[in-house]
Amino acid sequence: MNYTQFELNLLVDAFKVYTTVAAQQLSPEAVENLANQLGKLLNKITSVQSGQNNQKLEISKPIGISDEWFEKVCKSCNNFKDGNCNDNVTTKFPGKCDPILHYEVSKLKP
Repeated sequence: MNYTQFELNLLVDAFKVYTTVAAQQLSPEAVENLANQLGKLLNKITSVQSGQNNQKLEISKPIGISDEWFEKVCKSCNNFKDGNCNDNVTTKFPGKCDPILHYEVSKLKP
């Protein structure tokens, strides 16, 4: 099956919304498991896709991270590589890693 880049990005956005809503109702462990399963599913989709026409899915930001955090913090973070955040804290609790917390605190200072 051939997916357009728009369709792939739509899937990523849908998974982000689903995970965000699930995080309000599930335990952190269940959300982590869900995020891992969705990540595996996206990898499976993109591996099939890239085998067909060498397109790769571009994940704009990690699940649970706001646009502001992604632009101001994640893009310059050492733990963010190949479209994935490798920080253990962010994996379990999106937005609770030290770089984002320091960014938020710095916004409060005059």
